[in-house]
Amino acid sequence: MASTMICVGCQEPCLLPASSALDCVWRCTNCQTEETQENVTKVVQALEIELDVFPYSAAPEAWEDLLRKFQQRLHEDHFICMKTKRILLQIYGAREGYKLEQMSRQLLDRKIALCRNYIDIFSRLEPGYRVWKGRLLEELLGPLTVAVNQDMEDEKINKLQYILRYKEIVRMVKEAAQCRQFEERDKDDEIIGKFYQLWMKPLQDGSRD
Repeated sequence: MASTMICVGCQEPCLLPASSALDCVWRCTNCQTEETQENVTKVVQALEIELDVFPYSAAPEAWEDLLRKFQQRLHEDHFICMKTKRILLQIYGAREGYKLEQMSRQLLDRKIALCRNYIDIFSRLEPGYRVWKGRLLEELLGPLTVAVNQDMEDEKINKLQYILRYKEIVRMVKEAAQCRQFEERDKDDEIIGKFYQLWMKPLQDGSRD
């Protein structure tokens, strides 16, 4: 997923390296269409440049459009798409006009989906209690709490469903605390969080103009 491309033959996210060799061809596991390593590298590099020069101050709608554009060429969980999703996570809930109390239910659900996807992907790369996971869980807790309270007020869920969803929130609070207790330990460790740091380093400060 981290490097899988969309196949030009069948338009499915199934284009992968045919072997472990650095210069091997890429082959679609669905229709067997092949692409050279050189062409794949050119596409990825061009998209990375497009992401790097995209203004951080752009509206979230523009970031969503950029993500959709990337997903026309890349697996939805490709590392370039994940970087773009991380920017959206930084915007939703923090930027003026998109703070938690200003967000529509559609945007709340979008932030929840982004958080869950992000945690799912990185947890496969780095299982266990991680500082980055604690931070992402904390980002998820806000919109999740607002959403469950809205559903209860609008009578979209019953009391039992409310209790079950609230228990999930409590579990996340405890897990986030367990993850964050390693913050001091991990901050100078070059191995812990290596995948997260590798993918996110260009975006961590969120200060690009």
